[in-house]
Amino acid sequence: MDLKRNDTVAFLGDSITEWGRDLQDITSLGLGYVSKLVNSLENEQHSHRKYYNFGKRGYKVENLIQQLPQIKAIRPDVIILLVGVNDVWHYMNHKEVCTLDEEKRRFKTAYRTLIQELLAITPRLLVLEPFLFICPLQRLNWRVLLDANIQSIRQIVYQNHVEYVALDGRMMEETYQFAGDKLTKDGVHPESTAQYLIVEQVRKHLTLV
Repeated sequence: MDLKRNDTVAFLGDSITEWGRDLQDITSLGLGYVSKLVNSLENEQHSHRKYYNFGKRGYKVENLIQQLPQIKAIRPDVIILLVGVNDVWHYMNHKEVCTLDEEKRRFKTAYRTLIQELLAITPRLLVLEPFLFICPLQRLNWRVLLDANIQSIRQIVYQNHVEYVALDGRMMEETYQFAGDKLTKDGVHPESTAQYLIVEQVRKHLTLV
């Protein structure tokens, strides 16, 4: 995906995207992968781009759909999306709400709506795959749902010709190279080492022009 010097870039997601930003200020990039990515981009090519971070802890797909008016208001040229792990987290803690199959269908329907709405804002959409680490080992219980949701995401982005960053397998690969606590404390949130891995993968999909 081309990234132009005057582009407006919006980052959407949950706490992994938020990561320390001022929630009252969408120009606050925080301390996570978003700020690391922006620093990498701007160190390589000083530009006139505007960057906005809409990430907020706990957000699921439906929360981002509700956020669409705010996103539209800044008229982004590029949107970078990372969402999905909270949908798994919430379901695993409230299984009585619906069956696993019902939850899979709910997620797929909501994610498809989100992608279509974002494409109506801009065709330059980059989707980052949600991921889970296998440390602590209790997170393995979440894999059955996350794996199904990842397959739904892959199908949706393929059908809509959206550029895609497959992070889950990359994080699994790195788990074998690093001590688990260097990558994550809870199996969900990436520590600094893992945040740089996200930046590395995203940079492969961005061409500065």
